[in-house]
Amino acid sequence: MHEAISQESPVTSVHFEPAHYTVLENVGTFNITVRREGGNLQNRVYVDYKTEDGTANAGSDYEHIEGKFLICISCKCVSMKTFQSNSRFVTTPSPP
Repeated sequence: MHEAISQESPVTSVHFEPAHYTVLENVGTFNITVRREGGNLQNRVYVDYKTEDGTANAGSDYEHIEGKFLICISCKCVSMKTFQSNSRFVTTPSPP
């Protein structure tokens, strides 16, 4: 849970909303919503990101991505021939 930051705050907070995503393997590409709060909203904020394995593995369960974004990330799941429940991977914002 994060604490709301007022628009007058000099601190900029960037986080995923919701913080946790659950999708089926056959979903294909899905979007992750990133929320920015506080600080001067006229300033550009770049955030480095990357996916990390959880119980899902890069290459066989999802395509690893990393880079820098302003607001939007798109992830792609790899469809398996056999159904696997509870496979997961993590996408984390990196500190500047």
